[in-house]
Amino acid sequence: MTTVKKIINVLGAEIQRKGTASMAVSGGTSLLKIFCELKTAKLKWEKIFVTLVDNRLVPNDSKDNNEYLIRNNFLSEHAKSANFFSLTESLMPRLKTLLPFDVVLLGMGTDGHFASIFPDMVNEKRFIEQSEPPNIFQISKRGNPLVPRITMNLSLILRSKNIFLIISSDEKKMVLKKASRDKRYPVYWLINQEKVNVEIKME
Repeated sequence: MTTVKKIINVLGAEIQRKGTASMAVSGGTSLLKIFCELKTAKLKWEKIFVTLVDNRLVPNDSKDNNEYLIRNNFLSEHAKSANFFSLTESLMPRLKTLLPFDVVLLGMGTDGHFASIFPDMVNEKRFIEQSEPPNIFQISKRGNPLVPRITMNLSLILRSKNIFLIISSDEKKMVLKKASRDKRYPVYWLINQEKVNVEIKME
């Protein structure tokens, strides 16, 4: 079964079970193919809540803004009726009413980062320890482009039922192989925890 089909099945089942569904997604080009397929799914999108796992703190009309990417490549066609919440630190009280997320969709960078949790952050417990309180943090300039960012910590990401990690190139496959045994890579902490199953998909 394809990743998109699994996500559709999960969201549809949750809507049938409890009346709503929720998902948190990363931006990035590695997920574009999935977004383009998902938006054509005939789900009850008006009952689905969507937010970002992380974002770059740049103008809303910038192509470097994950919200711009989501609005232009995902929240259209059938998915245009989804309930989208911008990721801000003040969103935390609202998110608590949606947890656990039914679907979390993540990508990974060539440095082994996921969300906006980068290698120089793995020694800060608030970002990487699953026992820390779930939270949203603004962080200083990191990544490419080098801009300030906002991110969920691992503890919040793990408040979920289904996590999909999309690996989109041979280079990233090699990074993931190394990261699975090396705590210096942020993604190590994601794939080696036992709280939530992480489905790794090579797209």
